[in-house]
Amino acid sequence: MTQSCNREHLDEALKDPSTLTLFEKYHAYEEKVRKGHLGKTAAFWMSFITHCHLVFMLLHSVKTNNIQLFHKCNGEMANIFFAFDGHNYSRYLTWLEVYLTNLENTHPGAKDLLSKGAIAVARSMIPGALIAVDKTMEETFMRFAKSSATFQFSPSGFTGLYSQFGAYQRWCRTTSTRAQFYQKTLEMVDLIKDPDCPWAGKHRELEKAEVKKGEEAIQRTIETIRNFTNPFTISDKNRLYSLASGAPVLMEVEMDVLQAETVGKAAKTATEQRAR
Repeated sequence: MTQSCNREHLDEALKDPSTLTLFEKYHAYEEKVRKGHLGKTAAFWMSFITHCHLVFMLLHSVKTNNIQLFHKCNGEMANIFFAFDGHNYSRYLTWLEVYLTNLENTHPGAKDLLSKGAIAVARSMIPGALIAVDKTMEETFMRFAKSSATFQFSPSGFTGLYSQFGAYQRWCRTTSTRAQFYQKTLEMVDLIKDPDCPWAGKHRELEKAEVKKGEEAIQRTIETIRNFTNPFTISDKNRLYSLASGAPVLMEVEMDVLQAETVGKAAKTATEQRAR
């Protein structure tokens, strides 16, 4: 894997018994830390890592159009929003989880359509670059809404959409065509030409300048983390400590953040029971 990182070697590594044993031991140790093996500070930051992982998995589910993972991540995120007073998101995500769970009963065949590409769209042929459907529609609509009219009798922006049905039809029918003309123009003037990696399969993050910028950002992040207190090496396991100051937080704050996840799950369960 270290010498040649590709899908084939990854699949081989995941079938290796020693690798699987290592993963199992790591997850078991993670669970011990989450239950207080290394103290309250370590338990809190382990839950934070879990929340970050949940966000990354949600992004991954959209970019790969994985409806099962999308369903799971949104359901688990509702717990967090219930815990930290995200009222609108918590209610919507709870409803969404119940809706997707019963989708095959209420709308037979709909889940198959969703799995074939209904939660994300591709604006290019770049692998793993799918974008959520609602996000794409919102960004496209808002960009058009902020534009100005090209001709006197060809309204654009919100005024045109609200006042004339034809303007709305023009927006719907010309958006994709405009994007194609724009792409062809860039190709014609060699602004996105790369013989080693065609424009249709290239991630912008793989450009040399972007790679260098990313490496510098990682080094700055590592240096910042090293200047903080390590939450997994604090000797006092009975208090929650601030990593920036190294001082224990107020007891009220400690009780609130350490119980947040449990309280969030209980609130979500109660909401689901009322919905049924």
